[in-house]
Amino acid sequence: MDRHRHTRSLRELGDSRRADSLLFMPLIFNLVCSGCSFSDEVRSAAYAVVDMEDGREEICPHPVERLTARRITGVEWPELVRAKRVGYRYALTCQACSKTDYYRSARGFRGPAQGLIGGIAHVPSSKEAREFVCSSCGRPALVPSTRVGRGWRKQEVACPNCAGHLELAVIGIS
Repeated sequence: MDRHRHTRSLRELGDSRRADSLLFMPLIFNLVCSGCSFSDEVRSAAYAVVDMEDGREEICPHPVERLTARRITGVEWPELVRAKRVGYRYALTCQACSKTDYYRSARGFRGPAQGLIGGIAHVPSSKEAREFVCSSCGRPALVPSTRVGRGWRKQEVACPNCAGHLELAVIGIS
């Protein structure tokens, strides 16, 4: 997992306290091609959402999820969680068409039961990603975006522009 590769590099620099915190924060990343200049948009690996009473879903950006939820709903975070109105969307990338979008499981992946940080820092498994079909091409070929690449525990995704492969480029943490 790239978080661990990035964590090891920070440990080598002697900043183990910051490295350990990376394991609990969502990544900011984009996918870049190994063979051409293709680069998709910069995005977060996950974000929290709250279900509104009218059926809409509103984003609660990190690190102000609780404040945003209270401002837009008038309800405190613990009450929203108990009412199952809090969810998490995770970045998944299609191996068929290379598009990345955010998906929310009916089960909530591990969701609110893991707490706020556990919800946004969760990396969906390949099994969880297979619950969905691509919102762009309709194929059931989604993989967790933070596991795109080549090598151990990685999922290969072809570049949409050339014969190269997409790789995860970590920009920071949220």
